[in-house]
Amino acid sequence: MRIKINEKIFEFLGGKEISILDGKIKIDGKNVQDLSAYKEKEIQITILGNCENLETNCGYISIQGNVNDIKTKSGNIIVESGNVLGNVETENGDIKLRSGSIFGNAISKNGKIKKNL
Repeated sequence: MRIKINEKIFEFLGGKEISILDGKIKIDGKNVQDLSAYKEKEIQITILGNCENLETNCGYISIQGNVNDIKTKSGNIIVESGNVLGNVETENGDIKLRSGSIFGNAISKNGKIKKNL
């Protein structure tokens, strides 16, 4: 699996649970990358491959693979390709489905939900 943060790609073997919280990438509960050196105000996260769950505090999220659940507090979520088998949730942002399906709920408290753009 590969995770792209802005323009830098990180490669990881395996892993089911991905969290990008408080400036750290954790896979299956283990710190694998510190993001405190990033000075950009907006972080763009792209998941290239499959994972079970993804959780972030904030950031623009793009998915290119299959995921069970995606959750962020603030930021847009775009499913570029692949399927979300469970739920997609953002408190402050849009959810966009370009290709594939969301089989669970799509929840945006302060944003829009759009399909096949």
